[in-house]
Amino acid sequence: MTDLSIRILGRNMPSDWCRAHDVPHLGLSKAKEVVSVTPTTEPAAAFELTVEAIRRTDGLDYRGPYVFGRKGERFLYLNWGRDTDDGWTSVAGGGRIKLQLLTIEEPLVESALEGGRTLVADLDLTGGRGGPVFASVRAPALTWRVD
Repeated sequence: MTDLSIRILGRNMPSDWCRAHDVPHLGLSKAKEVVSVTPTTEPAAAFELTVEAIRRTDGLDYRGPYVFGRKGERFLYLNWGRDTDDGWTSVAGGGRIKLQLLTIEEPLVESALEGGRTLVADLDLTGGRGGPVFASVRAPALTWRVD
């Protein structure tokens, strides 16, 4: 197992939509909690995390408190909702963004691991109709690179 640093850079926050639908925050899922909460009034959001990358004969796999899904379906979650004193609350206009880990090209991940560098996800947070992105996100709304 090797630690893989990941930075998620969310740009183009749908602030007007979030304000109109009372969705004040975007946060990162970690086990059963939401962390690194960012107000949706900000123009962008950034999340830093580390996952365990496991080299297997059939390819890479991922584990850790930020990783969800079974083997062959691993992903990270970003959550739209409200951060309160009682914890995270999903709201009517809220939902989640699923960042698929197994769609990342393996040579890109290997480059980050071998060089001790960071794998960066560049994510457009606004969907085609001006509201937030939900569900699984793929290119062109999401791109991966190594910094």
